[in-house]
Amino acid sequence: MKIRGTGISSCSRVTNANLLEMQKLVEETELRVKQSLPRHVPLPNTSSHDKAIGSSSSDNYTNFPSHELKKRKGMVGPLEKAFNIIAREKLDGEIVRMFYTGGLSFHFARNPYYVRAFTNALPEIGPKNVVPVITDNASVFKAAGLLVESKFLHIFWTPCVVCTLNLALRSICSPSPYPKYDDIMDECGWIVKVSNDVFFIKNFIMNHSMRLSMFNDHSKLKLLSIADTRFASTIVMLKRFKQIKQGLEQIVISERWDIYKDDDMEKARSMKEKILNEYFWVDIDCILSFTSPIYEMLRMADTDKQCLHLVYE
Repeated sequence: MKIRGTGISSCSRVTNANLLEMQKLVEETELRVKQSLPRHVPLPNTSSHDKAIGSSSSDNYTNFPSHELKKRKGMVGPLEKAFNIIAREKLDGEIVRMFYTGGLSFHFARNPYYVRAFTNALPEIGPKNVVPVITDNASVFKAAGLLVESKFLHIFWTPCVVCTLNLALRSICSPSPYPKYDDIMDECGWIVKVSNDVFFIKNFIMNHSMRLSMFNDHSKLKLLSIADTRFASTIVMLKRFKQIKQGLEQIVISERWDIYKDDDMEKARSMKEKILNEYFWVDIDCILSFTSPIYEMLRMADTDKQCLHLVYE
């Protein structure tokens, strides 16, 4: 490398091309080492609005420079006020403090910062104007809601309607294989089989470019890849399969499918049998029929608008 002051003499056989190559390797190594280092995550700043409300633990956090604070204050406009940016920042700060102070332990639901995230929002609205605290159905949220109830006796915790409906659909479409759910499994086990067949067909088509090309030639709609975390993921997939039924049937009866040779003919034959089986589509229609009220209610409730009255109507 011809670096002076290291006590090692340079090699006379090293050319300029060799030096450039070695320098490139050194730079790439330094870049990989730099990228592998843990990144610095800045903690949320404490604005003047937060200080007015009061937060004893906020002094431990690094504040932004003065010019940055002025810039942030100047950016507050009608849009920021409409989305309540200041309240959102305060809530985010309390959640971050919960993670850091609780260390993500199993009892972090009783962390005081977690409860403060709920209780700090109440004075802004007025405790007398709040009746329920609506959150997710997770046990940590329920525990925090009970702590709020102990401080404000007239406020009670209410589970989220959307989360409740989604859990109901999940219990129907994917019941847990535990002994206490045997009765649900006996009644809804056939739904699990149908949904597994649907996802098997979807994965079998999408995991091979040739099969996917054949599908695109016979269907204007695309296959969906829905994460399990999405609400009513199984119902959404069944609805899409109902829409592309004709395209799937055209694939398995086409000449290209007959002459197409794959290394897994067993799966190809199983897919063809399922798609051409009329009872398979009858089962899909049955599932969509009796889950339709739950699904439609979930769609109406999964919005930022006021929709609690729709539950009772």
